[in-house]
Amino acid sequence: MKPKTAFLLADGAPLPRALRDRLRRGTFTIAIDGAAELARKEGWRPDLITGDFDSVKPATLRHFKRLAVEILPTPDQDHTDLEKALAHATAFMDLRSIVIAQAMGSRLDHSLGNLSILKRFHAKAREITLYTETERVRYAEDQSLTFKGKRGRRIAVIPFPAARVSSRGLAFEMKKLDLALGLRESISNAAKSSSVMLTVKGGALVIEEYRTL
Repeated sequence: MKPKTAFLLADGAPLPRALRDRLRRGTFTIAIDGAAELARKEGWRPDLITGDFDSVKPATLRHFKRLAVEILPTPDQDHTDLEKALAHATAFMDLRSIVIAQAMGSRLDHSLGNLSILKRFHAKAREITLYTETERVRYAEDQSLTFKGKRGRRIAVIPFPAARVSSRGLAFEMKKLDLALGLRESISNAAKSSSVMLTVKGGALVIEEYRTL
């Protein structure tokens, strides 16, 4: 049976190996361009390597080709490698969820663009979660989310670009609170219980701390 979750490993700021290993366990794993170098260094085999291949070494591609890994060049420069990888995964795979790791880094334009991609590929029947070392980010649009974790974990709701939000389980509850990017955002909130529910009318990024530093 094919995995219902895809793990997309980008070539941005590295996450701890233990976290990456946990996230990719039991998934269809896609290494995006230079992320294949990390896979080779650590000795694991992705299911697919894709990108414009401006960061991965030809020797690494030959190495994985010998291991029967699918190699998919995507030279189109009108879209980022992550965007092209997501387009392939959503078009050709029956997925219930997609996990993205190492998509944030030192370039603000790339980081903001990758957050925007969460909206572009959003579908209510398929959850996309972007992981940093301490937080996970999801995009919600005209839907309710329920998620569990430690009490006291930080939770922020960033309108993208505007949303009316209600909550249950936060220290500072929202009741049909109107948020708009550049006018009002919900930051520095925290979970007062292990389970938190958000109802979002409009579109918003939900940023949740998933482990303490």
